[in-house]
Amino acid sequence: MFPEWSTLLRDARKSMRVSRQTLATTSWVSRASIKAYELGIRKPSSDTLNAILDALRLNPAQANAIRLAAGFAPDIPNESHITIPWSISQRVESTQWPSCLMTITSEVVVTNSIFRKLLSLESSEGVVSERNGLLYMLDARFDGHTRSQLLNWEECMVFAISRFKGAMREGWSEDQFLLPLREKHSLSEKRYRFRRFLELWELTARRPSRQRYTSRLLWYVPGFGLTRFACLETANHEWSGSYYIDWIPTDDNACRLLDTLAAR
Repeated sequence: MFPEWSTLLRDARKSMRVSRQTLATTSWVSRASIKAYELGIRKPSSDTLNAILDALRLNPAQANAIRLAAGFAPDIPNESHITIPWSISQRVESTQWPSCLMTITSEVVVTNSIFRKLLSLESSEGVVSERNGLLYMLDARFDGHTRSQLLNWEECMVFAISRFKGAMREGWSEDQFLLPLREKHSLSEKRYRFRRFLELWELTARRPSRQRYTSRLLWYVPGFGLTRFACLETANHEWSGSYYIDWIPTDDNACRLLDTLAAR
């Protein structure tokens, strides 16, 4: 029986009406290698698979389905270079509480205005300053010395790591995600927080992938005190390898905070 990823790759090539020889020419991958990949005899590296997928000119959802099945992280381009389906943008923007669309590698793709206001995601130029959810949680605002803080930071980080690991397929290397982070934070002011993140990464087991997750957020905001939210994460079937995140207020302080932000 062929591995799932090899079947998907073969079916994708045939659906594009591309021969193995033509694909070999356009991808710079030998015809023999492509045949071996499609038969599940050999497995390509991430770079080789990306070269083949680029040559096939598949839509992002189809290409990411193959990457995930092969155990690699999906490729989510920078938000400014992709067109988000209207239905997804509308779903996020019309939500009355903080909402966003995030990939399984924690990249924030689209947010609504109240989400950006709550987390101060925009820089002075109005551009989202940090697109990776895990990296955003390493921000200094969570260290207890700044005005707003996430009181259950470790609980939230463990949940995020376990969900992240659970979404990755067998054969995926954690270094694909961690090495760039280590380089970015080696000389960073956040390195203490990052060291704790690495400790939690080692201690946290993978969580089985599901269609929906629920966790809690305890967010302290001056003037409003402790605000409580239920964080609902729901798989998005329109955009492969992504899910909606909704922060649903669960106490009066949280509702009052969101009403104030919405009025700004």
